[in-house]
Amino acid sequence: MRLSKNCYKKCRICESQNYFLFDFKNLYFPGKEIQRWNNIYCKTCGSVSHFVTDDHSISYENGSYRDRNIKNIKVDNQLLKVLPPLDPWSIQSYKRWINIYSNLKKYTDAFNASTYLDHLDYGGYNGFLSHALEQLVQIKSTVADLDKRGLLIASSLGYKTINLSYDNLPKDKKYDLITLIHVLEHIEEPKKILLDLKKCLKKNGILYIEVPNLFGSPMLGDVHLSSFTLDALKNNLLNLDFQIIKSGYSHSDKGNFDFGIHYISDTENVYIICIKNDKLIKLEFETAKTKLYKDKGELIRKLNYEYSRISIKSISKMHLKKILLHLYYFSIFFFPALMDFMFSRFFNGTFSYLLFKPLKSLKEKFFLLKK
Repeated sequence: MRLSKNCYKKCRICESQNYFLFDFKNLYFPGKEIQRWNNIYCKTCGSVSHFVTDDHSISYENGSYRDRNIKNIKVDNQLLKVLPPLDPWSIQSYKRWINIYSNLKKYTDAFNASTYLDHLDYGGYNGFLSHALEQLVQIKSTVADLDKRGLLIASSLGYKTINLSYDNLPKDKKYDLITLIHVLEHIEEPKKILLDLKKCLKKNGILYIEVPNLFGSPMLGDVHLSSFTLDALKNNLLNLDFQIIKSGYSHSDKGNFDFGIHYISDTENVYIICIKNDKLIKLEFETAKTKLYKDKGELIRKLNYEYSRISIKSISKMHLKKILLHLYYFSIFFFPALMDFMFSRFFNGTFSYLLFKPLKSLKEKFFLLKK
């Protein structure tokens, strides 16, 4: 996908021309490269659009997008860059299904149907979300994506697939549930996609969206073209005639921390559960109270405040737990071994076992550090 060069004339999401340009620099929550990207904040809907200033292209079709972080690792042995059929990131992103299932179960009756649900996972890559859901509910899933490798995996799991590189969504097919998980921020024309998906929903059909939170995730890398706050996304969906059942925040599995992904917090992502606007449906729907920022100084102060709060409250805390956990295991392995090494010539038994046995009880006290 080749990105349009220097095309910022309106907001990507609501298409408003009421915006201001801003640059953002932060040591621990880095933003886009200032030399290559223009960031515009929409004063109408509150979202941010990112526009590249050079001839930049992203390939979602051949899988290189998902391999980018591993292929760029500098290693002497090139054999370490040979990947298995399943990319390591999918193992972690698979765990998103837990929040998705829990929220749909709690706030909707989607899984109470006596018949099979027709489900479309738009941008669902390898079908792992569908694989998780079908183990708990009656569901028939279709996976739509650009990535040929991902679609082959989804097909091998038994799901219908749509290759978005050359196929459009079927006009004669409607779905009870459409999931759009960490996809909207990658799309050049998100408004068009939302309207297309709206046409694919059955009456009372549910659209579940999850995206990174502008105030919880860094504006980093070349693949994210939009950034949303919770209220900004709600505002745009309401303007497209959706009704919002529930919205809130979610976070990645804490195992991501071991993959070098540090930006895990309670406000890392935003999710919204919505349906098509139907005046006959009598439910209590959410509204949006969008906080709009009048200039770049006010926006940057808010970004710095939220990012520093997350860094202190969440990220630094997780690092500290890791440090303490490693110190504990270092003491368990190093000091007893050192004692045995020093006294092995004089004792037939294990000297350290008697001396350091009380330390074993400390393991239970450090158990929480593993979480």
